[in-house]
Amino acid sequence: MVARLLDEDPEGAYGYSRVALRLASRVAAVREAAGFASYAAQKYGRRWPSSGPPSG
Repeated sequence: MVARLLDEDPEGAYGYSRVALRLASRVAAVREAAGFASYAAQKYGRRWPSSGPPSG
């Protein structure tokens, strides 16, 4: 859904990517799509969860 909305509605794509990250942040394709959506919506300072091992 993020890819479909990128050109037409970048803010909508960004919203979908936030939900996808909350549900599947360890999936590389989800993180990559979220990066594209952030760039399209001009949210350059947003930090996404890392895929590294859990801390603590």
